[in-house]
Amino acid sequence: MESFIKELLNFLSIELTVLLTAAMPIIELRGAIPVGMSLGMSPVHATVISFIGSMIPVPFILFTIRPIFNYLKKTRLFKKLIHKLTDIV
Repeated sequence: MESFIKELLNFLSIELTVLLTAAMPIIELRGAIPVGMSLGMSPVHATVISFIGSMIPVPFILFTIRPIFNYLKKTRLFKKLIHKLTDIV
């Protein structure tokens, strides 16, 4: 039973490593898939876990971007930039 738990934790730590690597904005899938393959995952498994990891930041971005933009519209420094980004032609 103890060896099973160790194997399960080892397996989950590999998947968690790939998942969190894919959630990083700069690395994303381009870096997470090779990391997963180097840790012993199959290419398909690494791709699926990486794709799931890259979707983690999306809800946070969608729900926080509007309040951040509203705040930045009030500043002199970012007012023009935010208006350019948000105004639809």
